[in-house]
Amino acid sequence: MVTQEFKHLFSPLKIGPMTVPNRIVCPAHWTCFFHQDELPNERLMHYLATKARGGVGMIVTPQNTIWPSSTAHGYVATHDDKAIPAFRMISQAIQEHGAKVVAQLVHFGTLSGFVETGGAGLAPSAIGGSIGLLPHPLAAGVPHEMDIDDIKQMVASYADTAYRMREAGYNGVEICCDVATGQLLLTFISALTNRRTDEYGGSPENRCQGSRRF
Repeated sequence: MVTQEFKHLFSPLKIGPMTVPNRIVCPAHWTCFFHQDELPNERLMHYLATKARGGVGMIVTPQNTIWPSSTAHGYVATHDDKAIPAFRMISQAIQEHGAKVVAQLVHFGTLSGFVETGGAGLAPSAIGGSIGLLPHPLAAGVPHEMDIDDIKQMVASYADTAYRMREAGYNGVEICCDVATGQLLLTFISALTNRRTDEYGGSPENRCQGSRRF
């Protein structure tokens, strides 16, 4: 009965150029195995390698930040080349057991500056009092409204980080855009947080343009 109910669970799945050996995925989650100013360590490597050895087909590593100000809550920064050797250690340990490894790329938007520097976070519009779409005490200030140059730099940063993860041996990247933690991309998409009047605001198509370019 189990075989009939989950008949596709252990069959390969092609995602773009990547073929995952089965449909079992370990999503990104924070382990508290290292501090926010440290690179991934052997403890994380063994933890993820054990999941791969146990039969997980694809592992998404914890939210990898793409911008210096976006390192919040202990999420590791991948905006610097010095991170490549540590992430290569992770990717090799996972792939040794036949699993695929994907990096979850993120910028924490309105939350980033408040946690790291006590200053302003980044957002499409200068609207305070929330993290993403949710009211939050850490977002009592007003975020910095990104100008066109800021957006272009952010787009390049996403691309650079994706390239960096490929150099570390990763099979792909996942672009994070959730509601609860104030993701930058979400604030561009939502009319509640995006009040821009240029090509990145107004219509749903324009608001989504910023997210697509990221």
